[in-house]
Amino acid sequence: MRGDGFMKSMEEGGEGVLTGRIAELIAARMGMDPGTALTVAAAATPYVISFLREKFA
Repeated sequence: MRGDGFMKSMEEGGEGVLTGRIAELIAARMGMDPGTALTVAAAATPYVISFLREKFA
């Protein structure tokens, strides 16, 4: 069984970092508790990633 490789790992790691940053921004700007902000960020991240891929492709 083979892995996805280095680039796929970097991509998924970047998505995780982006989710964390989005959660921090939501918590700071909207005054949400970190748990709720992380849930919202996790739901929003696929849309943000899609938008960024479209913009930078």
